[in-house]
Amino acid sequence: MINEYVEDVMRNSIMRFAEQHEKREDEVQLLISWDNEKGSPKYKKVVFGESNQEVELHEVLGTKKNIFNKPKEAMIDNFITQSLEKFSDEMGCEMSQVFVLIYLELINEYDDVLKLHLYKGSVPIKEISLQQILT
Repeated sequence: MINEYVEDVMRNSIMRFAEQHEKREDEVQLLISWDNEKGSPKYKKVVFGESNQEVELHEVLGTKKNIFNKPKEAMIDNFITQSLEKFSDEMGCEMSQVFVLIYLELINEYDDVLKLHLYKGSVPIKEISLQQILT
């Protein structure tokens, strides 16, 4: 149930950002990494042909920034933090070197697959599943 919810959130955010930038869905990606200064995850939208832009979690979720959404955002940030910690331990590196790239791979005109790839710095490590992030 949570996997489907998170997959929908990620897919919808990519589709929404693509529409905002008048790009195809396969030309927009989300990048999750760790912000050492803030001590929390940070989120960027990556749009081909444009500069990467840091976005807040509520923008990824497609919600307004308000006090009522803070508990949900805190829970999601906690899941992401735990995942980044786990991946940094597995790879023997600092959390700031761990990146998760999320994108839609188009299968045909009507179907796509949400893909997640783990990076250590700029080096791709492996494809991962939502399950690996949520557990």
